Amino acid sequence: EYKEKMMDWDGARRAWEERVRGLENQKKSLIEKHDLTQVDEIRAIEEGDIKRLTEDKQKLEERLYAMEQGRVGELEGMRGEVQNLTSELHRRDTSVANVSEKLQRMERELRETNTRYDRCAAELQVTNAQLEALRLENRHLRDAAASDQLNISDVYKGNMDLIAQMEGENRDLRMEVASLREQLTALEVSQQEKIRDAIRKSQNVLDGIKQNEF
Repeated sequence: EYKEKMMDWDGARRAWEERVRGLENQKKSLIEKHDLTQVDEIRAIEEGDIKRLTEDKQKLEERLYAMEQGRVGELEGMRGEVQNLTSELHRRDTSVANVSEKLQRMERELRETNTRYDRCAAELQVTNAQLEALRLENRHLRDAAASDQLNISDVYKGNMDLIAQMEGENRDLRMEVASLREQLTALEVSQQEKIRDAIRKSQNVLDGIKQNEF
């Protein structure tokens, strides 16, 4: 619409200029022929046409100015909307970046906890194997003592002390493994919640962008 109005105004301006040139040429021709009566008539017509065309030109200029002011207002409004949208996107990008950083930190903690869990589980298996070996040795010693083949009271007592110590260590390892298992479960639940929250925030950003586009 703005371009069409500009074209209309430009066409009217050219028509006015062409009309003025035609009148001036006609006036000049009549003067050269010394036809004063027609000169006065043409001058009157010329003045009337010029006045009318001048008024039309002024009206067109006023309309053009009003349209330009309206367009400037629209552009300012659009510029403000773009700035607001940019600020909102920056804020949400920062929020998503913070969530991503938290997720990375939680993943790192989860890997470290998994490593500790695997190490404790391996130590627990080794301790269980050692306990089983000591139990077998004690059974052999008891069998030997029962058949009066060997006096093994000191050896047996030492083995029992070692078994008690290893059982205590085994108990501590089982408690640590259970604690690590609980930590792993809590971390996995928390991580899943953070991921769902990040996805939800990202979807909100996309929805906001789509709404602003329309």
